[in-house]
Amino acid sequence: MVPRVIGQTEEAQRKKVGVIRETRQWDESSFFEEFLNSQGKEITEIVRSLYGFAEQIGKVDWGTGTESGSFTLKVEHPRSQKGLISLFTVWTSGEIRFRFGNMRNRVGQEEVERLHKKLSVLPFVKSWNKKEILMGYGPKHSCGEAFRDKETLDTFKLQLSEYLKETKKQ
Repeated sequence: MVPRVIGQTEEAQRKKVGVIRETRQWDESSFFEEFLNSQGKEITEIVRSLYGFAEQIGKVDWGTGTESGSFTLKVEHPRSQKGLISLFTVWTSGEIRFRFGNMRNRVGQEEVERLHKKLSVLPFVKSWNKKEILMGYGPKHSCGEAFRDKETLDTFKLQLSEYLKETKKQ
């Protein structure tokens, strides 16, 4: 007779169904330490500027990824039942993703279109597939490619600020 193990240990079964999930709570210090080590000083300065802007206009929510850190800009929106909507997330990999799906789910298609229109003056937005945006898919970019110069970064901040001012008037 040859012994066989049927099934898995209880711990292996829990891991398989996602009961055990190791997480890491990121914060400003751990995020920027990792970001600087993986992306370099120039891009880190761009993302620090985005982070500072995010703190000024909304709430920064830190991610819990085990391997990749992130922060998400969340802002108040009068039509959101949960009060906040997510606008973008930045990862320690150097990517930024726009959260149109979250917007669409929480405040509707009209808001996605309004923000898209505001951001359409930016060079990197011209490569977005408008149909995908309107379906709620959030494009992602390298922060270094999206914000190649201070002017683009400043324009991005201005457009988001204007969008939020208009939102408060609704």
